Amino acid sequence: MSEPTRVQDLKAGVLVEGTFLVTQKEIRQKKSGGDYLYLTLRDKTGSVTAFMWDGFESLAGGLAPGGYLRIHGLVQKYNNRVQLVLRKAEIVPEQQVDKADFLPATTFDVRALWGGIEARIAAMSDPHLKRLLQVMFSDPAVRETFLKAPAAKTLHHSCIGGLIEHTHSLMKLADLMSGYYTNLDRDLLAAGAILHDFGKIWELSSEGTFDYTREGRLVGHIVMTAQHIDRLALGIPDFPATLRNNLVHMILSHHGEYEFGSPKKPKLREALVLAHLDSLDSHLKGFEEDLQGSENGSAYSDILQRYIFETKQ
Repeated sequence: MSEPTRVQDLKAGVLVEGTFLVTQKEIRQKKSGGDYLYLTLRDKTGSVTAFMWDGFESLAGGLAPGGYLRIHGLVQKYNNRVQLVLRKAEIVPEQQVDKADFLPATTFDVRALWGGIEARIAAMSDPHLKRLLQVMFSDPAVRETFLKAPAAKTLHHSCIGGLIEHTHSLMKLADLMSGYYTNLDRDLLAAGAILHDFGKIWELSSEGTFDYTREGRLVGHIVMTAQHIDRLALGIPDFPATLRNNLVHMILSHHGEYEFGSPKKPKLREALVLAHLDSLDSHLKGFEEDLQGSENGSAYSDILQRYIFETKQ
């Protein structure tokens, strides 16, 4: 007997049925010859890999990422992760689902997080940075998008509200670091933390599934953020050129290394701290997400590319 279920409730050996969002679809080749259907399915509680070994040809033609699929299948475990072997599946029309049921959301109150960011901006002693941040968030539509946007397609903070959760964390961490390392420019570091991923409101789409926009793939959030800051700062009377360049450099270098997509390596104290804080928060969040639902306190971490463990098991 199969039972309706959510991804977080999947247990090996159980027959399940349910409707899921398709986020990845590929036709792959079996080692023994012939093809099989490879899918990544998700609901609000997580994502799971699924396979359909036979009889998928008519289904695959009308199926694409962003669509919905009702499945009947068996839960198996491989490399300490559950996966689905589909026995039956049918496409569900978009009109018959509530999209909110399929996209994860931050557990934090995004309005409260925004209140914290707004208060930090108001407390800035540097009038130029304060004005720039006020201008950047002055458009209500931009602000609302910022509150709802994911921080990544996968790996970390990949959820509705993930961007503001990640941004708020970096802002708080930045102030902690400035309190310890007193030679840091406190407002510059805070501004970099608040704005470092701003361009993700344009880079990522959350319509049906998290994916990159055309602009996101062609330009990317790092360059889009730097361009936007540069443009707005030039429009603010008497905004210091050195301050503008310092802030833009922090954005361009916040991934730390060229191989991680950073156009520049950090060359300011504040840029170095921001890059390390961004890496710390994203990796720790990915660590927690990968361990979530683990039955024995161990899991393979996609963001760290290694097995990770709970400290106490």
